[in-house]
Amino acid sequence: MLTLGDVFATALLILGTAATLLAAFVAATLLAPARTAVAAQAMENRPWQTFFTGLLVGGPLLLLSIVVANLPLPVARALGAALVIGWFLLAVFGLSGLVRVVAARVRGANPGLSPLGATVIAGSALIGALGVPFIGWMLLTPFMLFLGVGAALKALLVPKVSAIGTVPEAS
Repeated sequence: MLTLGDVFATALLILGTAATLLAAFVAATLLAPARTAVAAQAMENRPWQTFFTGLLVGGPLLLLSIVVANLPLPVARALGAALVIGWFLLAVFGLSGLVRVVAARVRGANPGLSPLGATVIAGSALIGALGVPFIGWMLLTPFMLFLGVGAALKALLVPKVSAIGTVPEAS
């Protein structure tokens, strides 16, 4: 039986997750501007290749992580949980590149907006799209996660990246 406390706890869990995800997007975009720019460029230039990279590399890695997390040994469970968390962190880092792309378009529509404001609006829009019932949950979320993993792999495997501004200017 559900009580009002369960409903409030669920609602606050969803809001807390969204706020944490937004903070992670903003932090990754501002703390690693060169790497997130590479991820953004990968998503803009070759989105399907980036998605399939994430699917073909990240999919088996996620499945392996889940299998290891379900082994009966406590050390294996801890390692599996760490691998699953690392996979999701990789996806969030890659999706920060998508936040950069959307932020550039938001600044193009409103040139008076600060780079931080555009980044927050872009991250909020992405989180809102992922929260749409059924379409966001079942279609957009898996697609975005694998796209993020592919973009992060491309961004992190580039040997040397020069420093680039925090949010690209709208063209």
